[in-house]
Amino acid sequence: MQQAKLFHQQLKIKTPCSYTKGWLHGFKTHRGLQQLKIYDDKKSADSNAAENFVEVFTEFNKNLTTEQIYNADETALS
Repeated sequence: MQQAKLFHQQLKIKTPCSYTKGWLHGFKTHRGLQQLKIYDDKKSADSNAAENFVEVFTEFNKNLTTEQIYNADETALS
């Protein structure tokens, strides 16, 4: 809220605005903003496991027929 007041002053906006908790809640809700809490440090990716997965996945796909392959462009996922 303090930062919004500062921007209001710096931009020389003449329209009055009250920066309350209600205003802040509405601002965040309208723009889809949220505060996320991170509880643990992120771990680095296991590149060896990723490389092994690519090999296994490629081998698995060789045994599939055309009818068995999932077509993502027919869904909203693409």
